Amino acid sequence: MAAALVVLGLAVASAALRPVADAPLFAGIRAGLAVDGLSSVMVVTVAAVTAAVLVFSTGTWGRRRTGAGSSG
Repeated sequence: MAAALVVLGLAVASAALRPVADAPLFAGIRAGLAVDGLSSVMVVTVAAVTAAVLVFSTGTWGRRRTGAGSSG
């Protein structure tokens, strides 16, 4: 769960800073990566949902389930 919170922090940082990286691919052609507006929203959303799911799952991990649909 701590890793998910670290990833969420890095996602927020990348959304705020919007880093750009490029490198030569072939002679005269450069390849690059950049964080634009849509990808900055998506990276924060995915990281936040992942952290929320992990927090929820740690809360229900040790509980015994009973009732309909239970196999055991």
